[in-house]
Amino acid sequence: MNTALAPGSTVLVVGGAVDGTSAAYALANAGYAVMLVTAEEIGDGATAGNAGLVVPADSVVWPGPANARAVPATLLGRGGSSIKVSWSNPRTISWGIRFLANSTTRRYATACRATHALSAHSLGVAEAWAAAGDVGTDLKRTGMLFLLDSLAAVMEVRHARVPLRDAGESYVELTRAELVAMDEAYHALPDGIHAVYAPGAARGDSQAFAHALVERLRAGGATVLEGRPVTRLLIRHGRVVGVESAAGRLHADAVILAAGVGTRSLARAVGVRAPILPVKGYAATVPVIAPDRVPDIGGVLESQHVAFSRMGHRLRLSTGAEIGRTDHDVPEQTMRLLERSGERLFPGALDWASAEYRAEHRPMTPTGLPIIGPTQIPGLYLDAAHGSLGWTQAAGSADLLTHLVRGTPPSIDPTPFLPPRPNRLADALPRRNAT
Repeated sequence: MNTALAPGSTVLVVGGAVDGTSAAYALANAGYAVMLVTAEEIGDGATAGNAGLVVPADSVVWPGPANARAVPATLLGRGGSSIKVSWSNPRTISWGIRFLANSTTRRYATACRATHALSAHSLGVAEAWAAAGDVGTDLKRTGMLFLLDSLAAVMEVRHARVPLRDAGESYVELTRAELVAMDEAYHALPDGIHAVYAPGAARGDSQAFAHALVERLRAGGATVLEGRPVTRLLIRHGRVVGVESAAGRLHADAVILAAGVGTRSLARAVGVRAPILPVKGYAATVPVIAPDRVPDIGGVLESQHVAFSRMGHRLRLSTGAEIGRTDHDVPEQTMRLLERSGERLFPGALDWASAEYRAEHRPMTPTGLPIIGPTQIPGLYLDAAHGSLGWTQAAGSADLLTHLVRGTPPSIDPTPFLPPRPNRLADALPRRNAT
């Protein structure tokens, strides 16, 4: 069982995405000697391919009645849901069964309240970090828009976000004149699109944010190792004592697994459950050639499930939710979907010939909630599986984790995010990677 770790102790964070860099930064601020090790470059992976939106107002979980009703059509490949399923991954079936079990109305509402509390707290923490110095990006509270093709779709968006509205979020339907008065770049929006505005959101570049935090860490004396994959955890006398990596053995008083989809395999090897499956998504980063026609207020084109936000002289668009897919291919049809959506919203404003496309994998649990906190192995913590809300929840998760490491009361209830209880059979198996 984990106990409070005294400041000054050495903490090793595995993972250089926005979740891992945020965790390392929060722990360093709390007085710990931090080592950060990552298999890739800082801010790579899903951190470099999200929509750039920080969205307490859109912090709904994927397991829910709407997606459960769409399962038959999804399984038959007939659309009906933005979520697709890859059966080539052997873990898809068991994960999917648990996903459906968590899709009841009651569980959906409970999970949405929990994830919203984390998202709202996280935005406040990120803003506090930004107030303390450069965070590499213009983290700006712009709110967000839901752009919809019908009044029925407006009602669906409102209904799905009732738990968030009950938590204090607001959603206002705007007329065309009100929308253009708010952001003139929407003057070319096609007729027939309805706009619902939610003030509880911000925008910013999570990759730049991760890089800025790492610069602060290095300036403070932290060790940062890039391109050094961790292959196993080191356990001695039932307690984690470090990791084996491409940089050799790294010893620490505690280890934080924030390695995205790689968290599951590292945890599983020592008997810790982390029911994480990759969800493949796509992004396009497109240069802006007509700045007056690209808005500051980002949002989601709901009919195409395309999220978008401006990042300086570029526009980021993202789409896709393919459960269990592990490849990095970007199909031609996905590129065309992103281009059609961008041109529909902002005709002639983007340089599609220079667009950069990528496919990344968001780590997700069947509950739709991240896993944050101590495991049954003393000194081993998880901070992973934020799904599509990694950028939104990174700073808040780091703050929550730091309180759990220190043994001090956190600002929000950690209970919904604590790692699953150990599987008795798995926990009884010998840990083959013990030192």
